Amino acid sequence: DAVPGAWSELEGHPVKLFRPEADPEVVSGARPGTILEADRNVGLLVATVEGAVRIGEVQPPGKQRMDSSAWILGRGATAGQRFE
Repeated sequence: DAVPGAWSELEGHPVKLFRPEADPEVVSGARPGTILEADRNVGLLVATVEGAVRIGEVQPPGKQRMDSSAWILGRGATAGQRFE
């Protein structure tokens, strides 16, 4: 992971993002930052300017880093929400 890493906000809550992996096969046309997929089996897929990126781990404020699938289950992130 790059230091200091990436961060964003989802519905006003800061979230650190780790282990990004570009997914060149996804072409969505959605605004960058839009969650395209939030599934406990495949994780978190977020739209970018040039396609999409899978987020491997997230770290909510005051919590340890966790697999994006676990975060989805605990927080309830859904497709269509947007990171700011």
